[in-house]
Amino acid sequence: MSINEKEKLVDEFQADWFFSLSILELTTHTMIALPALCEQYFLQASDAIHLSAAIWLKDSIRVHAKGSEGSGNIVEFGVSDRRLVEAALKCGFQVFNPA
Repeated sequence: MSINEKEKLVDEFQADWFFSLSILELTTHTMIALPALCEQYFLQASDAIHLSAAIWLKDSIRVHAKGSEGSGNIVEFGVSDRRLVEAALKCGFQVFNPA
């Protein structure tokens, strides 16, 4: 790998890190679905928080992008836990394993 290729990869990673990851606060909006998610998918509380926040983000993007042509906003769900992967897929997320 050349130095230019390496620099390009580092730049792309930093752009993804800074602009593509979303940090969400735990609020009533992100926590309201916790009991149902735990029961429906047999999740631990921390996993349900992860999934609930992602669902809230996905719904928020859909509302804000409504009417925008070609918005293409996709919320990817990063997870390594098998049970949480299955739940995220059932909720319509694209899932990637960061491990």
